[in-house]
Amino acid sequence: MLQSLLDLIQNHLDAWLGVFAALIPILVSTFAYLFHKIWQGREKKRTPKIANVEEARRQKNYAIEVSKRLKDYIDYVIADPRITKIQIAGMNTPLDLLDIYVNLRIHLESALLYTLDPILRDAEETTEPDALLVADQEALEHRVNEALDPDEALRRYKRCVIVGDPGTGKTTLLRYLTLKSARKELLDLPCFPIYVQINTFDTSIHKDLYDLLLAQLGDFSKLADAREQLQALMKSGQIMLLLDGLDETRVGVNNQRNDGTYTWLVDAINTLSALYVNMPIIVAVRKAGYQHRPKLQGFHELEIVNFRPEDSHNFITKWFTASQVSQKEEKIQDLHARLERSLRMQSLASNPLLLSLIVIVYDGHLHLPERRADLYKQCIEVLQTKWDASRDITRRRDFPLIYQLPLLQEVAWHFHNQNKRYFPTEELLEIIGKFLPTVDIPADHSQQVLEQIAMENGLLREQARGWYGFSHLTFQEYFVTQYIITNQRLDVLLEHLQHPWWEEVLLLYVGSVNDASRLLNILLGHDEHFLLKDDMFLTYLILAGRSLAEKPRVLRHTLRNEIINRLLDALQSTPYILTRERIASTLAMMDIARVNNRLLNILARPDQGQLEIRESIGRAIGQSGERSLARELVHILAQQQLERYIRITIARTLGVLGNTEIISDLLALLRNGRDDPFVRQSIASTLGILGDEQILPHLLSLCQNKQEHALVLQSLIVSLGNLGQDQCLATLHSMLLEDHLVWYVRGSVARVLGNFGKKVSLSPMMRVLDNKDEDPYVRRCVALALGNFPASLLSLEHLHSLLLDKEIDSSIRGSIASTFATHCQQTGDVHPLLQILQNAEIHPLVRINTATALGLQGQTSSAVIAQLERIYQDECGHYEVWASAVAALGMLGIAKVHEDLLTLIADPQLPQDLLPHIVQALTCLAQHNRIDKQEIGSCLIDLLMDETLERYRGQCILKVICALREQTLVPDLLQILQHPTVERDIRQHVADAIAQLAQDEESANTLLKILPTTDIVDDIYRALWIVNRHAKSVQVEKLSL
Repeated sequence: MLQSLLDLIQNHLDAWLGVFAALIPILVSTFAYLFHKIWQGREKKRTPKIANVEEARRQKNYAIEVSKRLKDYIDYVIADPRITKIQIAGMNTPLDLLDIYVNLRIHLESALLYTLDPILRDAEETTEPDALLVADQEALEHRVNEALDPDEALRRYKRCVIVGDPGTGKTTLLRYLTLKSARKELLDLPCFPIYVQINTFDTSIHKDLYDLLLAQLGDFSKLADAREQLQALMKSGQIMLLLDGLDETRVGVNNQRNDGTYTWLVDAINTLSALYVNMPIIVAVRKAGYQHRPKLQGFHELEIVNFRPEDSHNFITKWFTASQVSQKEEKIQDLHARLERSLRMQSLASNPLLLSLIVIVYDGHLHLPERRADLYKQCIEVLQTKWDASRDITRRRDFPLIYQLPLLQEVAWHFHNQNKRYFPTEELLEIIGKFLPTVDIPADHSQQVLEQIAMENGLLREQARGWYGFSHLTFQEYFVTQYIITNQRLDVLLEHLQHPWWEEVLLLYVGSVNDASRLLNILLGHDEHFLLKDDMFLTYLILAGRSLAEKPRVLRHTLRNEIINRLLDALQSTPYILTRERIASTLAMMDIARVNNRLLNILARPDQGQLEIRESIGRAIGQSGERSLARELVHILAQQQLERYIRITIARTLGVLGNTEIISDLLALLRNGRDDPFVRQSIASTLGILGDEQILPHLLSLCQNKQEHALVLQSLIVSLGNLGQDQCLATLHSMLLEDHLVWYVRGSVARVLGNFGKKVSLSPMMRVLDNKDEDPYVRRCVALALGNFPASLLSLEHLHSLLLDKEIDSSIRGSIASTFATHCQQTGDVHPLLQILQNAEIHPLVRINTATALGLQGQTSSAVIAQLERIYQDECGHYEVWASAVAALGMLGIAKVHEDLLTLIADPQLPQDLLPHIVQALTCLAQHNRIDKQEIGSCLIDLLMDETLERYRGQCILKVICALREQTLVPDLLQILQHPTVERDIRQHVADAIAQLAQDEESANTLLKILPTTDIVDDIYRALWIVNRHAKSVQVEKLSL
């Protein structure tokens, strides 16, 4: 039974084992399936994490690559010679832009005025070319004073269109801004610039503006999503876009296609501007090419301002320094001196491109062309073709270039005959319309031709709405000369021999024709068909001499000798200083060896009887002579037996000539302590003009000589300031603190340190200012010198405390007040100044200087004017404080004070220190036409008749009369000139005022009648000469006194 049970169990066990064996594959399969599912689920969870990490790594690497390519682009920009170098046509070697860049200024008003500037119109009416050139400079200075630095303009306006005439520096400015941006040197502006020359846009290459931008970015543009990356940068405001030459598109086979491309680009830029509001966009375009075409929307128009004379000098210095030429200082001095002598050259040099050409021509030949017409021709060629060709810019011309010069000659001839510098557009179009059919072009194309010339080269430019003119008066005179030569119109030139308007034309003509004999023969009075009798001013003889300075070809060579001999005789026989000066200048500018030797012999010969003649010769050589004369002059200077003033004149002349080869000779003369201190003083001044850092040790050594004469020390200090080297600061600091030095020497030290404006100088200067035992004059000089320092370096709180310190001398506090006001203006916070004004307990002199400073600074805020008016209306206040408030209100253009100003200028009790401010106020009101000039003038004339009027007050009154520019006052002035009770000095200034105001024949004749009996002969004679030139038609016969 047990066996049976065991068998049964065995059977069941086998059955179960069979079943289990059968189930094993199923279980294994199921387990494997479940395991696979579990593993798969885990993998599904793990894979996204890996993918995210991979993606993040890929994105990081891509961002690094993008950043690298951006950096590579910036590095490329900083090194790109197309941006960093300048190579104008005619240059053999390019120069670094940053080495020669002179800070350009941007004016906020570029729109054409509806009328010509009154100053320019008044100058044109004089028909005196020099008056027009001076007026141009005055207008330029006015614009510069209202202009901004480019980076400041960009911070103020994110959307800018920078306009300017050809050659004014638009491209240079954009490249400069590109470099400064890439170098992270533009505060609060993007440091990723994209500079684009728009004339590179090509529809066959670029689908749109993005393609053109990407084409500038090198490897960055090869990124798969380069366009998207660029757009992101633009959207975030990290990019500054600089588009150069909007008017220089060269796409299209005709004008319609060109205009279409221009319009398309304008629309594209407008779109970018709307899409990327945070991105600064700067567009450069020629003014004439933009004024009459569709404009960019929402862009501020800014205009580049031309160079001032000091900018031109700075450019010349930087150019020769960067060029690493030999005799650098000598070239800089010489070229600068040549520009200073000629208003016409200064006018041309105001255009950076033409100034560059002048420098290139000078550097290539070590002088400028002896015939000015040759230089003018080169300037015109550069503007017409060479400038565009050097930049690979092709402009479409419907009016062929071959016809431009004849047309411009016609235009110049027509308007010069009318004594016009500026001419109506309608009349100009008529002249062009008459010319065009002669070259087979319809007359009705005159407008297109005018616009083409204005846009291409700017030789003709729109001066105001409805008014055109040549870009420079010099070009008008050049084209008139070419017309006369081409059309053989010498007869017309001879009709205008006494007319100053035609003087430059005559001189250009003499230097351009093959033989000047006939014209010179006429000027000498030898031509029987055109008899001339010279006047008392020797006009024709001097004109003949000036003609020789043009290096003409003269086949009748005896004429040359006759002109020279007659001028030398007249130099020693004329009784008039003016004529003597004009003759000496004419002889000096000839640069003829035998003439120079004769002049030097007269100068070097001690002769008290010819002292005035010798002085005239010395000055003339400086103004008009060649720098090669410096060596002979320094030998004459060394002759101690010569008269003091002659030697001083020679020393000053050497500074004007600018020849650095004589520096060692001058140093030797300066070291001679036994020589005349007045002469050594002049030599020291000249060394400050001629020298460089190499003479610094010599000057410092002399400054440290405690036995040195005070006058020489003072001149040495000024020369150290002119040299502008920091190495001299330690010496200057010690001199400022040496109380044994003469007060005026230390005052000069303070002024020089102020001009340096270095932080290291503040400590010694403040020691002097804070020391109540110091000399008051020196402290005043220090106080005023601090006004030249940046406000950020000074403690205004400390200056304010000094102002309120009653123990400090009032004159010192007054000087501190002027400086404090200057720095408050810099910081934009005038509140402290207003507190000073309204505090009656503060010393009057402090309040006076504060008020006048506010007027001089043009502080027209309502708070300032309100405070000044409260003082003005206070009848019980301090008289002189009240007077300063009146002056300040007048300077700020408040016309209601004009009667009070007249009362003040007549008041003998008013301190003379306030008179210049009264003059400034009346002048300001007159210039802005805020007063009745005739009424004011009549009141001032009455004041001049007062026999008790002191000299300085009379001079101030006459300054205002000249500023009124009222010719109706001339008859009264002529009466005063003949009044025996009026002080002689005042009558001399009256003569000068008449010279400035009178332009009529009657005034000239009256002066002629006064001349024989006056005690101010030379003043009357000079006024008569000037008025005669203005009157043009007055023929003054020779008069013997």
